[in-house]
Amino acid sequence: MQFRKRKNEHQKLMEFVKEITPPAAPTTFKVLQHNEHRNMLGYSGRSAAGRKRTLRKRSQTVRKLKKAERELDNYRKKASRYKTKYYRLRRQLFDSNKSSPRQKVANLIKGQKVTKEVQPRLLFGEVLFTQLQHNFRNLGYSAKKKKQFIQYVSGDFIKKYRLKTGQNSS
Repeated sequence: MQFRKRKNEHQKLMEFVKEITPPAAPTTFKVLQHNEHRNMLGYSGRSAAGRKRTLRKRSQTVRKLKKAERELDNYRKKASRYKTKYYRLRRQLFDSNKSSPRQKVANLIKGQKVTKEVQPRLLFGEVLFTQLQHNFRNLGYSAKKKKQFIQYVSGDFIKKYRLKTGQNSS
C-alpha cells in the first residue's frame, strides 16, 4: 500500500514540476536517460524489484496450481476408465458363467450315449431351472415375495426326491 501511495505522490510531484518549471533554454537542455529522473527524486529501484519478485512468484504459483489441476484431471479420468473397465470385466465374469441351457446339456452329455428321449427332457429341465432363477432374481429385495415364490416352487415331490439345493434347503 505504501508503494502505491509513494508512486501517486511521485506522479503528482512530477506533474507539479512540469507545470511550474519554465521551458529550458536550448543551451542548457539536458535529456534525461531512461530512469535517471527517478534517481534524482529519491526513488529507489528496490520497490520495483520487490514488485517484480512478487509478480514472478505469483505467476510461478499459478503455473504450479494449473499443472496440479491438469494432473488431478488426468488421474480422475484414469480412475473412471479403470472403474468402468473393472465393472465390464466383472460383468463378463458373471455372464461367462451363464452359458445357455443347450450348452449346459451338451457339456453334461458329452462323451456319453444318451437316447433321444432323455436329451429333450434334460434341456426342458435346464430351461425350467434357468427361468426359475431369472424370475427369482427379478423379484427384487422383498423377502415376502421371495418367500411366496419358494412356497410356489417347492412341494411334496421336491421334498420326496430331495431336490432342494443351495439356500432353499432349509
